[in-house]
Amino acid sequence: MTVALSGKETAARLAQQFPSSITESNRDSIFVKPEALTKIIAFLKITPEFDFDFLSSITAVDYFE
Repeated sequence: MTVALSGKETAARLAQQFPSSITESNRDSIFVKPEALTKIIAFLKITPEFDFDFLSSITAVDYFE
């Protein structure tokens, strides 16, 4: 069964597992530190509570100065 989760709900759960890795979240998005991205993605895939099996969008911004 597919369940819609908000970014805020998911970020709160991820913050428990990965303290200091979530930098920002809103209704639709979660912003994570780059060094935590692969661990968080793996966690979302293998954790039955989430069972993410399809990545539909990932973006990045590099603030080069």
